[in-house]
Amino acid sequence: MSRKPGHEQHSVIQWFPANGGIAKSFSISYLTRRWVLAAGLIILVVVAMGFLSLVSRAGAAREMAQLRQTNGLLAAELEIVDDLNRGLVREMDNLTLVEQRFRVAAGLPVLSDDMYAVGIGGAGTVKAADSDVHALLRRARLLTASLSESSRTLEENRLAHVDLPIIYPAAHPSSWISSGYSNDRMHPTLNIRQPHRAVDIVAPPGSSVWATGGGRVVFAGRRGTMGNFVEIDHGNGWISRYGHLDRILVGHGQEVNRWDPVGTIGNTGRTTGYHLHYEIEQDGIARNPALFFYDDEY
Repeated sequence: MSRKPGHEQHSVIQWFPANGGIAKSFSISYLTRRWVLAAGLIILVVVAMGFLSLVSRAGAAREMAQLRQTNGLLAAELEIVDDLNRGLVREMDNLTLVEQRFRVAAGLPVLSDDMYAVGIGGAGTVKAADSDVHALLRRARLLTASLSESSRTLEENRLAHVDLPIIYPAAHPSSWISSGYSNDRMHPTLNIRQPHRAVDIVAPPGSSVWATGGGRVVFAGRRGTMGNFVEIDHGNGWISRYGHLDRILVGHGQEVNRWDPVGTIGNTGRTTGYHLHYEIEQDGIARNPALFFYDDEY
């Protein structure tokens, strides 16, 4: 590089060819050299920034692809959860039908729609799925409580049915009803019309008479025109009475079960032949016994 006083500084670049040719010289001013260096630096910075931008975009693209993949997996799992929820709702609906039948069988009122509607619904989001799970749990608890109530009531009803006087009282298969329940019957010995709040059952003398339900014997002995007589208190206002017995096989205060023998067919008291006078009463009101002769499954 040569410098001359009062003149702009220049840089001289000489190039010598490798094959021994003529050397060439290039003269570059100081200002030009500065602009070239500045332009080079700018180009270098632009290239570096472009490279960093490409690297950053590539990383962001990879991260976005991973997020999309993760989101797809979560969406698939959420769809599975939604399918399970829908299946559980269907099963819960079926269980609700069973629960309603149990309530009807137990004599309980069916729950209202508002009680069954515990917020089940909405799908497609994690929040909705979580809400459905909690709603199903609340509904399951409701059905559990209702079924427990129905079960207790059915058991109470079963125990009450065990004591109800609801079977045919004469043991002998050839027995038959000779005179039914009537509000206006001609009395066979008095020859006057009067109510007959019982049924008369003809059976072979000495054949067994059964207790028609469980209970406690409140009378066992002679009672006027009824002859040998037994009265059983079955609870809940139910009473059964057995008249004209030959033998009495139970005692006062004795606990009896359905089908237990309480006496035998006789002809005691005011009668026209061997038969059983059988009557039942509910809360002090006479009932037609023939309406309560159920099958032995009871």
